[in-house]
Amino acid sequence: MTILSERAKAASVKPPLERHPLVKRKGGGKRRAVSKEPLACPECGCLVDVEPEDDGGYPRNLAHHRQFFKEASLVMRNWPADHPAFDPLGSLDAMRGWLLIQAGHCDTLDVKLSVEMATAANLTMLMAAVMQASKKLGRYAIIVERAGFFCGLVARSIAWDACGEREFMAIHERVKDVYEREGFDIEALLKQARIETKENVT
Repeated sequence: MTILSERAKAASVKPPLERHPLVKRKGGGKRRAVSKEPLACPECGCLVDVEPEDDGGYPRNLAHHRQFFKEASLVMRNWPADHPAFDPLGSLDAMRGWLLIQAGHCDTLDVKLSVEMATAANLTMLMAAVMQASKKLGRYAIIVERAGFFCGLVARSIAWDACGEREFMAIHERVKDVYEREGFDIEALLKQARIETKENVT
């Protein structure tokens, strides 16, 4: 016994697809020309992928820059005192540097120590070398264990002459991931940062 009627069966049978020969498109497979127009920020109109001219720095969105710094300030003020890995000790530079390193915006210093050689004296020497390099670069650094070695990570610069708006936006998104990982309510944080940034500007 069949469930479908003969008419329904006939309607459900699809005719075989006709094969059409492939037609080569004009242009010989060349890539389409990409617009040379630079990308502009939809909020402020700032050009975000233009190379700097005459060492004048990359175009950046000032409002976005201020927002980033305000968020870091709020996070520092609300940082848990019992955090197991980090204490900013009231330093916004340390807080921002730690956030950038956690977000992967960092470089590995050319000083390392194998775990097997990690005596107290050797770790002290490594720490001194990392702190000296950090001071020379003017950026925050930490010591971490990676693949059987202790090494120093130093935060990369986010200055206007170091990265443009497009890169800065990507860095900011990764830093927001760090906020969430550390238990901050990202929506509340962003809202408060916007309020305080507007208050400071006006």
